[in-house]
Parts: sequence; structure tokens; C-alpha cells
Amino acid sequence: MSAADFRRWLRDRYGDVGALNAAWGTDFWSQRYGAWEEIEPPRTAPGPVNPTQTLDWRRFCSDALLACHMAEKAVLDEVSPGVPVTTNFMSMFKPLDYWEWAAHEDLVSDDAYPDPADPEAHVTAAMNYDLMRSLKGGRPWLLLEQAASAVSWRPVNVPKRPGLQRLWSLQTVAHGADGVMYFQWRASRAGAEKYHSALLPHGGTASRGWAETVRFGRELARLAEVAGSRTAADTAIVLDWDSWWALEQDDHPSLRLDLKELTSAWYAALWRNGAAVDFVPPDADLEPYRLVLAPNLYLLRNATAESLTRYVAGGGHLVCGFFSGIVDENDHIHLGGYPAPLRDALGIVVDEFWPIPDGESVEVATLGHATLWSEWLDTTTAETFAPYASGPLAGRPAVTRNAHGAGTAWYVSCHLPGALDAVLGAALDAAGVRPVHDVPPGVEATRRGPYLFLLNHGDGHATVRGLDGADLLTGAAVRGELRLAPLGRRWSERRSPRRRSPERPTTTEGHHEDIPHALTTIAAGTGLALGSVLAATLSPRPPGRRGRTGRTARTPTCSTCTACRRRRSPPRSTRSTSSPTRAPGTRTPCRRSATRPPTEGSPGPSTSPRSTPGG
Repeated sequence: MSAADFRRWLRDRYGDVGALNAAWGTDFWSQRYGAWEEIEPPRTAPGPVNPTQTLDWRRFCSDALLACHMAEKAVLDEVSPGVPVTTNFMSMFKPLDYWEWAAHEDLVSDDAYPDPADPEAHVTAAMNYDLMRSLKGGRPWLLLEQAASAVSWRPVNVPKRPGLQRLWSLQTVAHGADGVMYFQWRASRAGAEKYHSALLPHGGTASRGWAETVRFGRELARLAEVAGSRTAADTAIVLDWDSWWALEQDDHPSLRLDLKELTSAWYAALWRNGAAVDFVPPDADLEPYRLVLAPNLYLLRNATAESLTRYVAGGGHLVCGFFSGIVDENDHIHLGGYPAPLRDALGIVVDEFWPIPDGESVEVATLGHATLWSEWLDTTTAETFAPYASGPLAGRPAVTRNAHGAGTAWYVSCHLPGALDAVLGAALDAAGVRPVHDVPPGVEATRRGPYLFLLNHGDGHATVRGLDGADLLTGAAVRGELRLAPLGRRWSERRSPRRRSPERPTTTEGHHEDIPHALTTIAAGTGLALGSVLAATLSPRPPGRRGRTGRTARTPTCSTCTACRRRRSPPRSTRSTSSPTRAPGTRTPCRRSATRPPTEGSPGPSTSPRSTPGG
């Protein structure tokens, strides 16, 4: 990358210097350029740097690195045609626009390094994995790197306790990975990463980590039939790298806004509510989703605003976070009152931003305390879901809900780290989105096609009810309840019975304890049960796909009514040219329900060298 390359990129983007001056707002502070040669990359300066120039530099850097990837990929495509090419992503990573990168990859792969010292690391990891799965429209991805135990680059490098490597590896499979790999094969004797764990540690094959990895490898091989299956989600989070870059610039009302942290908080609330989640780019087709969330869209193009507004008017449910809809693609303010492009859909007008100083908070009635940010807003057509209850905004709306067309749009004007579960839970209920499966706290349920994964991230046993299936790993039948051991019993279901090996025992109906014989394949004294993968008849996936009024989805539909025609098409993340289609002229009776049913039991080479992990 160089200043000359940056100028060439700008010339391709804007065509002439006059268009660049308009986009960069160079009339401000007399910054106008007369020739391309006058333009430099953003420099250290005694005062603020032009924000649009900085935004374009971010765009250029992502594009320039992508050009390097594509040049290397072209060589590999020539010398090894037909072999998939990938490069290691680093989870939710700010510098690179992954939507653009993924379009030029054969296979998405990720480096995942959750911190064993973080009790909520598995929630952030689930978010990153859902993003990886979403980058190519739901296609399976590859876990290219993870640590067998401890890493070497944190201030304190805590190892993975027994069972955690297995649990976290299975979590990637549960979220769409078709392969699980590691860094590194053999622990380095010298160099910066000599204390980074490896499949083969310094102590050799007598080490704990080696034994755990070998056992898990045998276990993973039994899940071959899961490969290729996909996840269907009713909820989507809009993620826009342009908006991310623009949000975190200088000279804003607050420099405390961090998109990754905001998105993580919203995702965690969805995780605790048991929702399956896709990530989508700002230009995505939103029609397949019952609920769309935008934790922050500071930079909002008119086309994206129109898409969100149409989505709500057509019956969708939107939840939009604070400081959204403020600037256009050039980082110029949308005039007419914040958030101008979304005012009709949201039914509000934000009069003034009211950031909250560090260490302070304001109370929001019925919800708790807001930190970081608040806003003075007025409702036009929206109703107040919760008002501020203290401070200068007391009595004014904090969270609003607006009926627009056939749908509903919510606006959250403050940061509610302790109350997002309630707000987003209400939105999920209103949109008719149900959990993947009813599970106790700390247990994660995900689905890939017909397979249900249950992961116990807690330190105690947990019981999951409403199950009917067979263990993919052992062949054991499961009826009614399943008691999950600490640190992740995992099993999966499918709707058609699977042939079970005669030598594998089966259980009787009723309460199903941890499978005793499975303990023989686990290191003595760990207190872990072997993860079971359930394959069995199961009630159809809980309703929640298509239909915006809480109607039951995935039921046979008629071939004539508009609502059924809209629901009949498969979700974007699961569409396939090989999917069976209804024969022309055939009709199936419409059995739509106006109410929700009760809750049951309430591989390729990398084109880049290894980088310092960012996830």
C-alpha cells in the first residue's frame, strides 16, 4: 500500500477531484484539492483529520489487502485447479470488510481463540461462529485455527481445563463448521510462541492435551453425517463495516461507542433467549426473517433505510439501537432531524444526543439502569415502551415501539446492558420467534438441519426435557429427559429414525442419565460424560420462519394465497438448486394457525501466513 495506490483507488471511486471534494466536504476548513497529487493518506495532525478521508482510507486498506489475497488465489487456482482456497479470518475483525472478502473466497475459515478465563467467552464465540456461517449465506465453514489449550499472547494465558477443548470444538460444529483444526501441530522449542499450546506438547504423547485431542478426533469422526447440514434462523443482525468504521471516528458526542461491544451485548441477549441468529449485510434481502436487529447503523445509506422501512411495512419486526441513521455513505449528516431516513418506520424524532459520563447511569422505568448513552427524543406515532425515570430525561421515552404498516419497529435510545434480555425478549415474542429448544440457563441449543446440538457450558448438571431421539455417537435411544454433564454433553436429533448398531446399548423411556459406558472414553476423574449426538424422530422445528404475525411456519401451504406464497420459498441461508420443488399444478391445503403453539416442555490451503489472533 502507498499514497499512489490510495490516489488510484480514489480516482476509481470518484472519477474526478471535484466529486471527491464534494464527498469529503472539503469546503469545511478550506481543504479543497485541485489535483490528485495533492492528496495524501490521513496523517497525524494537530487537529481533527477529515472524517470522510479517514473512512475512505479504511475502505482502501480493506480493498488493498483483498487484492493481495486475490492475486495469491489466482496463482493457486492456476497451479492447483479445483482445490478450494481460503484465508484465515479472525472472528469479528474491524479492519477487513468480511462481506466483500467472503465473496472472493471458496470457503470461509476462522481463527477462534476464546479466553478460558472469561466465563462468557462461549457467548462471544457463538456470535463469531454465526458470523462465519453467515458470510457465505449459510454455507458450512472451517475452523482453521484454535488452541489446544493456552495461548501465548495474552497478559495472563489460562489453559483450557479438562473437557473445555472438546466443548468449544463441538460448539463450532454446532454453529456450522464442517472441520475443526488447530494451531499448532508441534509446540515450538524457540521463538515468540514457544509457550503456545499445541496438539503435540513439549511433553509429547504423555501429555493431557494430547490424550484429549486424540479422543475428540475419534468422536468427531462419528459426526460425519452432520457435515453439509445448515442452520435456519428467524432472527438477523445487520452488520455493516462502513458504519463500524464511521461510528468509531473522533469528534463524536462520545468516544465510548464500540460496535463490537454493542453487538456482543445484543447478541448475548438473543443467546440467552435461545434464538438462532444470522448476520446479514446492509443490502440483504430481509424477507426471510421474522425479526431484524440493528444494534447500531450510524452510517445508513438511503437504499438500506428504504429496505428496512419496506421490511417493517410488509409485516417485519425491527429493533434499532441508538445513534443510528445519522450520516450517509460520505459521513454527511442526514438532514431533517435524527434519524431522518428511519423516522417514519420508527415513529420518533431525536432532538439531542445525551451521552452518559463514565461511571454514571440513569434509571429506565421497569428495566433498570442505562449507561454510556441516552437521547432526548419525541414520539410522533410511536408508543413509549419504557421511559427514563431519573436525570434530566426523566419522563421522556427511552424505549419505543411503533406500528408501521403491517409490522412493528422498536427503538432503544440508550445502552441497557442489564435489560436487553427483557427488551429483545419482548420483540422476539411479538415477532413469533421461539427458542431452538427450551433449555435451562447455561445450556446452548443449536440446530443444523435435522440435528439438535445441546452444549452445557455450566459447572453443574442440567436437565433438558422434551427430547425424543437416538445418540449418533453411541446409538442409545433417548426419550423424555436428558441429564447433561458439566462442560457440555452434546447430542443431535433428526426426524427420521436412524439404524443403530446392535452392540450399542439403548435406554428406556423417561429420565436419561449420563451414559455410563461413555465415561470409559474420557480421562479418569474429569466428571464428564461423552457427548451424545441424537438422531431421531422429533417434532418439527419450532415455528418461527416466515410470516410476520406469529403464524405457524413450516406447515403445508396453499399455492394461491399471498401469505403462503411468501412463506413457501426456503430461507436464503438454506436455498439450494437441488432442493425439491412442488410439481406444477399441485396444491396443498392451507393449515396456517393464527396463534403460536405452546412451548414444549417449558477444506483448502490458506493464502495468508498466520496472523496474531484477533478473536
